[in-house]
Amino acid sequence: MHLQPTEGGARLWIDDDGPGIGPEDRLRVFEPYFTTKAKGTGLGLAIVHRIVGDHGGTIDVGDGLDGGARFEIVLPEKGPIDEEPSASLSDTALPLTRKTRP
Repeated sequence: MHLQPTEGGARLWIDDDGPGIGPEDRLRVFEPYFTTKAKGTGLGLAIVHRIVGDHGGTIDVGDGLDGGARFEIVLPEKGPIDEEPSASLSDTALPLTRKTRP
């Protein structure tokens, strides 16, 4: 896990050493109930996605350095400016984004 200050916020990234997440699943991992595990609920990353968005941040997934997955979270220093997040949990499952204060 790494934490880096950014202009106006912070960047956190976490690499794991698991099998990674294939490109075909990266657009769906934040969707509620999407799972590749036999006993998974598919709720964990959907909940994280919502919490990050509620704080005015973004979350994305990519390749980790050790062959696993990397999750990168960017949070603004001042948080969100509006009450309702603009969630995008559609078939493209793009990372949730919100407007932040200047």
